[in-house]
Amino acid sequence: MFLFAAIVIDTARLDALLKGPRLSGATVSAIVLDEGGNIVYSLESDRHVTPASNQKLLTAAFALHTLGSDYRPRTRFWKRPDGLYVDSEGDPMLTHEDLVTARKRLGSYNDSLVRVTQAYNPGIPPTWEFDDLANKYAAPVSAFSVDRNSVELWAIHGSPALKPFTYGLRLARHASPDPWSSSYDPFSRRVDVFGKLPGSDLRLDTLAVPDGAQAASLLLGTRYEPVESAPSGPSDYEIVGHSTIETVRACLPPSDNNLAEGLLMQATARLSTRKEDAYLAASRDMTRFLTLIVGIDPADIHIIDGSGMSRQNFVTTRAVAHLLQWENAQPESSLWVSALAPSGTGTLSGRLKGVDFRGKTGTLNMVSAISGYLQTKAGQHLTISLIFNEFTIPDWEVHQIQDAFIRVLVDSAP
Repeated sequence: MFLFAAIVIDTARLDALLKGPRLSGATVSAIVLDEGGNIVYSLESDRHVTPASNQKLLTAAFALHTLGSDYRPRTRFWKRPDGLYVDSEGDPMLTHEDLVTARKRLGSYNDSLVRVTQAYNPGIPPTWEFDDLANKYAAPVSAFSVDRNSVELWAIHGSPALKPFTYGLRLARHASPDPWSSSYDPFSRRVDVFGKLPGSDLRLDTLAVPDGAQAASLLLGTRYEPVESAPSGPSDYEIVGHSTIETVRACLPPSDNNLAEGLLMQATARLSTRKEDAYLAASRDMTRFLTLIVGIDPADIHIIDGSGMSRQNFVTTRAVAHLLQWENAQPESSLWVSALAPSGTGTLSGRLKGVDFRGKTGTLNMVSAISGYLQTKAGQHLTISLIFNEFTIPDWEVHQIQDAFIRVLVDSAP
């Protein structure tokens, strides 16, 4: 037992968990800070590690600082004789219902052209893996979008269907007595469904739409055209989106990638011109925020995307912990803490029951992270960041080790 920063912790037990045989060969980085920012435990906390969805903590902080917690993006619509014009500031929470309502309010067109101006439209973020791109969690990024650029594949009375709309995708059925399976190529926009489908209505999968702005436009007209500018003067209809803090709250606990990328793009659109490469600008702008405003060492971060899907992101656990402490000292710290998942909810479902912890997890193949705030039984407030890379044991075993580490800290004494 050792005394660090007036907190007594069982460092031997913590070391045994992180240096044990189950994590042999893995990269293990950990740091624990007390309320004053003093280090009470550290293991390789300066090592570069892939953060997975702990990256969303950096993104959320950047968006809240740049946009403000109350900022609400606007999507504006103009009816003109030559079609419908749309100008989107970027609303990642825009839904099918929102756009159906817009069409009803604006009036329908026959063979209408929808001309769209967007604050950003980078598509697929850099270095995302090809095998992920068919899935909702890896949907392309655009300012004008619908249902987070996704569509659901259903079995309806034994037949396949796309809900709530096809968004220009082609659906092919291949009947056979075999159990059902499906494949989807977002580049050809073709969904193939094989085998015998359930007789009852059942959602089979959630897929990424290949072009978010085009998909959203198909709910308003029949043709889509990107344009550089929108009409001047008052719009005929406007959708005011959710606030930044509402989007952060919707993003962090379930770890929504599309919302994270939307927050990143919204923030950098505030700082950059539309002519810049969106992700190069975002990397630069978020790095400036983290280093110049938060005070993180530039050597501790490498920013590629906002969600953590890229394996070319890296952080150190000391950087993540520093960010968490910085946020907890801000005037709106209560909003920030409220956006994190408490034990037993979101991606922490089934974990740390009975522990007063709020935080964020992160998971990729051979990557597991958990960072956040812990209150001990003695009432002390700790900031924790644990990130493991390149382990070979199952994720559930890694979670057991991480949770055991946190439970040791719960019993820390003043």
